[in-house]
Amino acid sequence: PFAEAPSRKWTEEERRAASLAELVVLRPTVNCNQDCRFCSANETSQNVWTDGDELLRAVARAARRGVTHLSFSGGEPTLSPDLPEAISAARRLGIAKVELVTNGVLLDREHKVQRLAEAGLTNAFVSLHAHDESVSQRITRKQGDFERTVRAISLLLGAGVRTSINHVICADNYRYLEPFVRFVSERFGPKLFISFAFVTPQYRALGELSLMPRISEVMPELRRALHRAVELGQPFTVGSRQGIPPCFLGEFRAWSDILYVENAARGEDATQKTRAPVCERCRFSPVCTGLWKPYVARYGSDELVPAAGPVIDAAEKRRFVERYARTTFGVPASFEDVLDGWREPELEAEGRARLASPAVEVAPEPVVTSGAWRPLRVLLAGSGRRAQLFARELAAAPDLVLDAVASPRGPARSAFGNVPSYRDVAAAIDAARPDALIIAAATHAHAELALLACQHRIPCLVEKPLADTEAAADAIAAAARASGTVVFPVHPLVFAPALRDVLSAPGALSVVRRITAQSPEALPSWDRRAVFEVLVHLLSLVRYGSPDLAFRTVQFAGDARPERLRVALESARGPAEITLLCGEPSDELEVRRGPHVWHRRGGAVTLNGTRVEPRHSETAALLVAFAAASRGTVAPVDVASRGTVAPVDVASRGDVAPVDVNDGVAVVHLAHAVLRGAEAAGAPFRRPGSPKHARTPGL
Repeated sequence: PFAEAPSRKWTEEERRAASLAELVVLRPTVNCNQDCRFCSANETSQNVWTDGDELLRAVARAARRGVTHLSFSGGEPTLSPDLPEAISAARRLGIAKVELVTNGVLLDREHKVQRLAEAGLTNAFVSLHAHDESVSQRITRKQGDFERTVRAISLLLGAGVRTSINHVICADNYRYLEPFVRFVSERFGPKLFISFAFVTPQYRALGELSLMPRISEVMPELRRALHRAVELGQPFTVGSRQGIPPCFLGEFRAWSDILYVENAARGEDATQKTRAPVCERCRFSPVCTGLWKPYVARYGSDELVPAAGPVIDAAEKRRFVERYARTTFGVPASFEDVLDGWREPELEAEGRARLASPAVEVAPEPVVTSGAWRPLRVLLAGSGRRAQLFARELAAAPDLVLDAVASPRGPARSAFGNVPSYRDVAAAIDAARPDALIIAAATHAHAELALLACQHRIPCLVEKPLADTEAAADAIAAAARASGTVVFPVHPLVFAPALRDVLSAPGALSVVRRITAQSPEALPSWDRRAVFEVLVHLLSLVRYGSPDLAFRTVQFAGDARPERLRVALESARGPAEITLLCGEPSDELEVRRGPHVWHRRGGAVTLNGTRVEPRHSETAALLVAFAAASRGTVAPVDVASRGTVAPVDVASRGDVAPVDVNDGVAVVHLAHAVLRGAEAAGAPFRRPGSPKHARTPGL
């Protein structure tokens, strides 16, 4: 949604400041498993290293520059399987401080934290923006993540990783700052450091400026929280780069990080911030870059009041840094620990008096789902032709993003956009915690993987056929019902442009499929599995809108291979017939119902003789419907013919998803009924004298 900025012209002062910065940030991914509306991650940055080898080379370059502090950020860096190796490389190359910026959701198990600690992780900066689940849900738009993050913090501390909390102050949580401090103190005590930040109006956050309150409105709540922290001995700092200049902090100016981040702020923030004329009279003028420009555009700069006192010069900065650099967290432990010339006794007394008065408890507001949804993170199971097709379509999908791929073959990451790859789907689910699963593996693996998705309650899209046996299909449906999991069978013809208009019309239905000898669906022999899969493709089309469709008869021609197959079916809507013609000169599909004729040859589609121009592919339309079903919404019924992609709330409309698990099960049963009928009529699926074969069960 944001255009890339033009090439930046650096001033000499900015170049000098940037050269002095000792921190380098590397991002293994820009994807995230949360959906914070104030996210300010730079999704347009080139500083993304999804390829593991490239990430290691970036680490090596940082080490050669003499960097002492390397931070792995994102997105959510724990989504990358390359993270432990990159941390280990950084430590082996002599980088003293290796930090992980994370929401901690994937670190709620001891073995995962231990692996990073053993690799050499020294610091963790964990985002925790709330003191309870309800406020957390409102901010991150994820259920259940609050306790996972809290557990991750405990595990990191227990593993000896120096851990700090990143608490971004926004309109949804600033009224709970003091309860947040009390929660942290009770749960973790003084070994955990709190970094209070403010909404940074960049990138995605620019579209959510209502989450950025006035700093002057926040300060009474923040001052109360900071007084509580001092009283409890809970260490903290207030981020100046993130948006709260020290002039706002009064008696807490010594807790600002401004003197530690001056070079980075000047090197990276100066062009994005602005100062008011009164800033020239502030004692922090030499080291402060001001307020974010979008903040000033929204609220102005009248809140700025220059801090009184001698200007911060090099000697004062050195005195401050030398005093607190020896402490555990680099900040005062109490007001008595504040340097002379930095204290505000009257404000301290006023704050203590306010702390003694009872706080007004604010009930959390209900969680509201915003229309600006985060794309669902998809795990793709499989690495063959169909899996690669899904990967290409996912690259353009409006509501899905490919986040990992799993295949026993060990898929080449370059074929899937360098996303994390795994050899085992269960391991990938455990590591990546995907929002959705697309099963594009071999047919015999569909049932096992769909049942695994139901076990974890992960919505899954299952490539046709849903399963290879009727029993397996029934088991999937039972598991989906029991767990409440969306299982969405891939019936792509239902999403062909303008075809559902024909299928919904009254009258007898005729489907004719012509297949060339070179087609991927060609049937060179009476192979039961190959015939089954072609039948599933066509039966899924005929069954649309006819849940009572039943098999009647089948006729065939061909001895060595199928030449013709004619299947008669019946439903309350009338008779239906499928004709399959093999060895034809061209690949074609023709569907007739009533006065309508839909025809496709190659990529050209006509309806009643008029060319139909699809706005997107069948697979793209299918993915839109799957994403909507996964969210508990449905895609509008015209998604395939008109290109609509906006989901519709189930509660407000009576639409149903075009296909569901029951359709997949019914089609599997119908296909097997046709096979049994064909075999009874003499179709030579079993050839006398054919060799016997054996395989390991499950393979």
